[in-house]
Order: sequence, then C-alpha cells, then structure tokens
Amino acid sequence: GDLFVEIRVKPDDRFERHGVDLLGRLNVSYIQALLGVEMKVETFEGEETLVVPVGTGYGERICLENRGIPSLRGGPRGHLYFEVEVEFPKSLKKEEERLLRELAKTRGESVLEPKKGFFR
Repeated sequence: GDLFVEIRVKPDDRFERHGVDLLGRLNVSYIQALLGVEMKVETFEGEETLVVPVGTGYGERICLENRGIPSLRGGPRGHLYFEVEVEFPKSLKKEEERLLRELAKTRGESVLEPKKGFFR
C-alpha cells in the first residue's frame, strides 16, 4: 500500500513562512537606519549578526541567505528575510530637537517652527 505522511508546522511568533523562505520584523531607530548598525538577530540556529546598511528605509528587506526552511524535495534551503521597521520618537529632548533643526538648516530643508507658548 501507499504511505501518506501529514506534516503540521507549528506557527512561530517571530517569523512568517512563505514557502521555504521566512520573514521576520526588525525594529531599528531612525538614527540606526540613517547611519547603519550591526545587530544580533535570532535565527533557528541561534544568534547571528545582521548588518543594516546606511540609509535603510522603512519596509526594506535584508536577507540572510540559506537560513530559512530546508526543502523537503532536496532543493536549496530558503532564505531568512528581515523587514525593517524604523521607529521614530514621539517626543524629543531639547538638545535632540536643536540638533535636528540644525541638520535641517544645513541641508536646506524647511521644517515647522517650534511651538511657543505657555505649554511648550
């Protein structure tokens, strides 16, 4: 007779599966996205170093090749992608705001004037 095998894959909160490829989320600060950073990320084999290149934008994907799911049909192993989510602060310290305004001025970019008044 024939042998039928059913495999069930338990979902993982860290990754979405797309065939043999995996997709995870990577949160970086806006400064890390602008200047680049090396970060430790979790894979199924343990921690690895991932380089976020200078100028990485929101939604860009960074690939760790051959870190996805092994193919059951003997093909190549999938890749592990991290989709970058850039975090922006809800508020800035006075010095941070001053530096960013100075940067905008240096770059010739217009920005809103600071709020003035009793609650500022």
